[in-house]
Parts: sequence; C-alpha cells; structure tokens
Amino acid sequence: MFLVYAAEMVTLRVLHDPVLFNTLFVLRSTHIEYVWTWITSIFSHSPVSFTHILFNGIVLYFFGPPVERVIGSKRFSALFLVSGVLAGLAQVVLTVVMGGVGGVLGASGAIMAILALLTVLNPGLTVQLYFILPIPIWVLTGGYALLSVVGVLGGPSLAGANVANLAHLGGLVVGYLYGQHIKRNGIDGPQNLRFGGGGRGGMGGGGRGRGPF
Repeated sequence: MFLVYAAEMVTLRVLHDPVLFNTLFVLRSTHIEYVWTWITSIFSHSPVSFTHILFNGIVLYFFGPPVERVIGSKRFSALFLVSGVLAGLAQVVLTVVMGGVGGVLGASGAIMAILALLTVLNPGLTVQLYFILPIPIWVLTGGYALLSVVGVLGGPSLAGANVANLAHLGGLVVGYLYGQHIKRNGIDGPQNLRFGGGGRGGMGGGGRGRGPF
C-alpha cells in the first residue's frame, strides 16, 4: 500500500499528470473496463489526505495477521484481493446504476472483509477501541455496517461524505460469507489478538498484544 502511495505521489507531484493517476490507480465508473484498476485501486489511497492510508494501514496491521494465521497466507491474499475487487466494483456499479460518475480507491473494502471474518469466527473477541475502550469485535463490525447502510441510504451527514459505503458493505458481505464457509469446515478463530507474524506457510513470530480498534 505504501509503495503504491509513493507511486501515486510521483505521478501527481513529479509528473503532474492527474489523467495518468486516474488511469493507473482509480477504479472509475466511466472506465470499468480498465481491469488493472480493479487491483491497483485496492492498494491506492487518497493523495490529498494521508489519514486515509494511515488509518487503513493501522487496522490492517492489527487485524490482518490474526486472520492470516488462521486461514494461511495464500487464502488471506485471495480474500484480500477478491473482497477488494468485489467491493470496488459494487461501489462503481451502483454509481452507474444511479446515473452518476465517480471513482473508488482504498483498501477499506478488503479490511471490512477481514473484520467480518474475524467476527464470524469469534464474535466475542475483545478489541481496544482507540487503545482505551475494550469492546467485543461484533460491536465494532456492527457499527461499521450500520454506518455504511446509513450512507448507502443517503445519510452522508451521519455516515460521512465521500465514503465508499457500498464498498464497505460489499467487503463485509464477502468476509461474512467466507467466514461462515471456513467455520463450517471446522476452522476456529483466534482467542486473542497478537502482533506480527504470518499465516500457516507464511512468516512466523511476533509479540503478543491487543488490537486498538
């Protein structure tokens, strides 16, 4: 994500080419046929607000490794990419259906899938909201789902403007369905969150701790 962000900055700040930026990094309703943007848009983030990639990076850092350890690195990579693609396409297709024009970028849809999967496997998993408030993960995931539904139904003042709410919901649905699938196959979720490391077949190691969100 940060390597792609650096490429974004080169395109905009060095080459000064916003057209190339959109062509390379943004999944747009006007050019859904640019299939490479189905993937690149997952790793791209807002060039005008560093908090976009920072927030997504923090959430992925804390919640990604526990999922990878449970399902393995290959399945984790597939989940991240497939959910990211489907979430982005859901957002731009809705834009087309509504007669609008827009684009989407960011890993939020894929991260929502990770949260949903963790929630299915262990809904009582405790996380530290903003490093302070301990809550079960189902409350966090349910809160994101509610905000996204409000946004899709036309409440930007409550859910946040310029947010790809349908992409969030798409990621949540993919993560929920995949979580139900692997749960039926006897795969259990983590009992606590642990920093660092990889999945089965991936890189190991890391200290112990709780996620902040």
